[in-house]
Amino acid sequence: MHEHVNGISRRDLFKFGGIAAAGVVGAGALASCAPQGAGAAGSASAASTTDEATTAAGHLRTGMPSFLTAPEAIADVKETKDYDVVVIGAGASGVPAALSAFEAGAKVALLQKESQAIAQGNSGSGIDLATSDPADIANLVSQLIADSQHRPNRELVELWAQNSGEAVKWVIEKSLEGGAQVIDQGNLQHMPLINKKGYNINFVTSFFGPKPYNTGDGMRALAAIGAAEGVLRICKICDVPAVIAVKRDATLAGSLIDALCRAGQKDDFIDPKDALPIISKRTLCVVVDTYQVGLVESKEILEKCGKVAVIDHHRKGVGYIQNPDLVCHEPYSSSASELVTELLQYVGDRDDKPNRVEAEGLLSGILLDTQDFTLHTGVRTFEAAAALRRYGAETERVRQLFDVTMVEYAAKAELVERARMYRNCAISVGGEIAPEARVAIAQAANDLLRIQGVDASFVAVQVGTGVNISARSLGAVNVQVIMEALGGGGHQTMAAAQLKHITPEAARSRIETAIDNYWASQKKSGAEEK
Repeated sequence: MHEHVNGISRRDLFKFGGIAAAGVVGAGALASCAPQGAGAAGSASAASTTDEATTAAGHLRTGMPSFLTAPEAIADVKETKDYDVVVIGAGASGVPAALSAFEAGAKVALLQKESQAIAQGNSGSGIDLATSDPADIANLVSQLIADSQHRPNRELVELWAQNSGEAVKWVIEKSLEGGAQVIDQGNLQHMPLINKKGYNINFVTSFFGPKPYNTGDGMRALAAIGAAEGVLRICKICDVPAVIAVKRDATLAGSLIDALCRAGQKDDFIDPKDALPIISKRTLCVVVDTYQVGLVESKEILEKCGKVAVIDHHRKGVGYIQNPDLVCHEPYSSSASELVTELLQYVGDRDDKPNRVEAEGLLSGILLDTQDFTLHTGVRTFEAAAALRRYGAETERVRQLFDVTMVEYAAKAELVERARMYRNCAISVGGEIAPEARVAIAQAANDLLRIQGVDASFVAVQVGTGVNISARSLGAVNVQVIMEALGGGGHQTMAAAQLKHITPEAARSRIETAIDNYWASQKKSGAEEK
């Protein structure tokens, strides 16, 4: 089915479903190909351009629209050009077809009468093969052919069924790269069909229109700020001027920042946009609690600084920071706060150590990532906690940093109530949550682990036009691997992901698919070991 011509498969040429961001080649080239004369559609002059009185289907040509009749032959050819692929019409099918052929290495001409790509409607759908029943896909193909009075070519309909999901995903990806406003609506438009026929089929649906969103995850903000404050203390001990770049209005670590400000350390913090003017090539950017470019507080700061250091305990995943000058990377450490605490013990004299509030910030990071010393805790974790206690950290004050409001508690309770079991995993999907209550997402994921029979939890909440996912486990399930499959990352027992331009129900389907793939890979690796 995938015959290759000049290195291009039919699958490559069949990618369609929306308008990708691409330039239009040969704009206006069809102007000379249009039927000559101003006769009305279906006039005698239009019909006379062909020797045949009927169409291939046997219909009389008289009275048919002019675009169904053959145009007059072009006699005056000014220039001849050679192309591997020529696509006529820069619409919802033409632009993706031309772009995919170009990416495959073909020399492509995309002809369009207008000066830009034009298409009507706003959506296109494909079948997600990985989460759909093959038998129901075959039934759908037969239904589509029957509904069209058996006129379609079955081979072409089957080609659509087997390749459309991949194609629409590709269109969405390419459209987003070009700045288009598009989301994946999943099954939303197809629920009447699914409910009526009982099909076990999941769709990928491109929908052009909603504005894209840009929001930070923030679920590990408290731990990150605690680790950052520890790094700042190291800089102070070494008499190196330093500040913490953080978006005060977007972080969920407000309680810790407020405590540090009350302790007289307000000048320790700066907004990322205010930090840019004071950065030079001699400036060192220390990134804590993440190794991914997409999760840093400011990509502009990362790019402008002359040197970069990374302190992190998460497994290196896709999109990691390239070529840092210094790396302190310990995937088996409980937290970035544990790593920074260890570093502090080798810097300066005894009197140079963190003050009480700084020590409590570091301890809060350890408590958060280990869930009160119950997960991923080793001897070094307790040694770091003991050192912070010696620096003056009080566990009662640390616990107060995690206190929640009634709004946050109500949001958490609702998310826990929404949870449904899937392969020993609790999955909760919800709509928008008030910005001040988004910490409830991670808290709900933690609470779901206390339910008997739950090995891992996934809480997905709509944020703008996307979905934020918080994942937790007790260690038997590596949620980091599952979240990496969705473009996120984290740690074995604590991870997260952000799905852009997608509905919550479509996100649930993606989570379930990622879980299925995870267990399939575990089963395969176990069989290979035997």
